Amino acid sequence: MNNIDDIQHHGAKYSALKAAATFGFGFQIPHGFSISTQVSFTEFKENHWESLINSIENLGKYVAIRSSAIVEDGSSKSYAGVFKSFVWVPTEDHKALKEALVAVHKQNEVAVLVQQMIRADLSGVIFTKDPDTGLDYLTVNLHRGDCSFITDGTADGIEYLINRETLEIEDRTVFEESPDQETEEVAKQVSVFALDLEGIFGRPLDIEWAYVRDTETYYILQVRPITVMGSLLENEEASYDVTGYGVPCGFSEKEGVVQKMLSPEDNFLEGQILVVENTSPKWNNVIAKAGGLITNHGCRTSHAAITARELGIPSIVGCQNGTSSLETGDLVKMTFTLKHGSPKGSVKIIQGAHNGPL
Repeated sequence: MNNIDDIQHHGAKYSALKAAATFGFGFQIPHGFSISTQVSFTEFKENHWESLINSIENLGKYVAIRSSAIVEDGSSKSYAGVFKSFVWVPTEDHKALKEALVAVHKQNEVAVLVQQMIRADLSGVIFTKDPDTGLDYLTVNLHRGDCSFITDGTADGIEYLINRETLEIEDRTVFEESPDQETEEVAKQVSVFALDLEGIFGRPLDIEWAYVRDTETYYILQVRPITVMGSLLENEEASYDVTGYGVPCGFSEKEGVVQKMLSPEDNFLEGQILVVENTSPKWNNVIAKAGGLITNHGCRTSHAAITARELGIPSIVGCQNGTSSLETGDLVKMTFTLKHGSPKGSVKIIQGAHNGPL
C-alpha cells in the first residue's frame, strides 16, 4: 500500500498514515505535515524558519515531533521506540521546537513528522492478530490518558481479546485500571477500524490509536506491520510467585538466574533473567543479552514487549511485584500458559539467592 517515493522521502510512519487517511473509515489522522529526509536543516533554519514555526503554531498549543525513518515500522523489524520523538512540545516555546526538530532530523535517513497533540481520554494499541499465540483474536491494550504510557511500558492498562467475527470480548486482563462500559465499547469500535485497515494493508497490523470523549472522535496515530507471530499451547496453571502478561517467543518454560537492575548503564551478565521496573529503548542493548525479561509495568503491546519478540527473548511484563518478590541470584522458572486465549506468564522461585531450594 505504501508509495516507495513517500517512504524514501518521508519515511514509513508518514507513508502508512497517509495511506490510512486516504480511506477514512470513520477515524481521523491528527493534523500535521512531514519534513522530507532530503531537506537540509541548515538551509531551512536560514531561509524558512519563520514559515515553519507559523505552520507548527497553526496545529494548536502542543505538538508531537516524531521520527519517520526509512527503516522504521518495517515488516521484519519495527525499531520500536529506537528513533527520537517528542510529545507535548509547546508551540509557543520556539527554543523547544527547534531543539526537538533538530534532534529528530539529524538522525540518519529520518524525516520529521509534526502533528497536533491529541488530548485523549482513552488510548492504546491494537494488534489485529495475537502476536504471541498466533490465534485469530484482536488484542487491544488501552489506558485512560496518553498512548505514550502504553507504548513506553509505564502503564499496564486493560487488555481485551476480541473475536474477529463477532467483535465480542472473549477475555480481559486487568491490573491497575478497571474496565467499564465505555472502555469495552471503545475497544470494539477500534477493532472495527483495525479490521478495515488490515483489509487495506493486506497483513496483520500493530496500530496506535486515541479517543476523545467530548467529540466522540477516534484518531489513528501509527500503523505498522506485526513483525513476529508466535504460537502457544494450553498449559496447566500452578502456584507461582509472580504473574503477568506473557510474551513467550516460542518458549513454554525458561529457567535462569535473576539479575535486578535500576539503570541500563549498570553491568549485566549475559544470559541472566533481567528484572526491572519498566524499560525504554535505552534498555535495548541489555535486553538483547538477557535470557529472559520480567518487568513490573507494561503490557504486550509496549515497546519492551515488541523488542523482546523481535529478539526472541521470552518475557513477562506488567507483573506489579517482580522487583519486590525476586532477588538477584534467585534461580527461577518462567512458565507461559494459555488461558481463555490469552497468554499469561508466571515465575516460580526454584532456589532463593540466600535461602537455598524453596
